[in-house]
Amino acid sequence: MEKTPARMGIRKTEGERIVCANHFITKELAGDPKNLKYMASSSSVARQKRAEALLALLPKGPDIFSAAAILRDRGEGRKDAEGADPMAINTLVATHSIIADITDGILWVSAGPHQEGEYVPFSVKDFAASPDKPRVPVDPFFWDGRYERYVKAHGPAGY
Repeated sequence: MEKTPARMGIRKTEGERIVCANHFITKELAGDPKNLKYMASSSSVARQKRAEALLALLPKGPDIFSAAAILRDRGEGRKDAEGADPMAINTLVATHSIIADITDGILWVSAGPHQEGEYVPFSVKDFAASPDKPRVPVDPFFWDGRYERYVKAHGPAGY
């Protein structure tokens, strides 16, 4: 579902997955002047294309580990102090990300900073329970010195 305060559009999946960035693509909202301006001035369209390209490399679909790798993607282009390409999926701005298995009712929520921490599984049926599901380890970027160099160059907030 895509929604503004006044209007709404429903996206239907094409296959088993849906890629979502920060711009509208439903017929009801895609042509909205504010959306068009946002698409022209932000990295949202590039991030959408990057996610689609990375998912296309996984014809059987992602597992939790490859999904985490996609969400942690720092791009292939220019990198700031070994940080992130401004057109990457993870530009080191987001506080967290979530991977969902809607069949089993499990959410993996990343720890900070910037989705670089461990992804911890939670059951949507019982958040107090510890599901018997693997955790996704901390991204090596966080502990191998690159994140520290990035923070020194940009500050803890990134930009």
